[in-house]
Amino acid sequence: MNKLSNRLAYLRKKKGITLKEMSQDLGSIKEASLSRYEHGRREPKLETLIKIADYFNCSTDYLLGLTDQKNNIEKSKNICFFWMSD
Repeated sequence: MNKLSNRLAYLRKKKGITLKEMSQDLGSIKEASLSRYEHGRREPKLETLIKIADYFNCSTDYLLGLTDQKNNIEKSKNICFFWMSD
């Protein structure tokens, strides 16, 4: 499994929902496709990745494992804290 599949599974389980519920919430993404993303058998298209990131209120960079900060707000808070503590 890759970072994307691990993060998808983690976020979904943290939210306490099934793949079926997630699929119903997203509307345009089939349960089977979500399962393939979670098991690393398929990569979502950019449009789909953006929908999933919006659904979980996180950045696409976080989903892809490019950052460990879930969203840009956390990054902004860290920058502000850094400058304030100087």
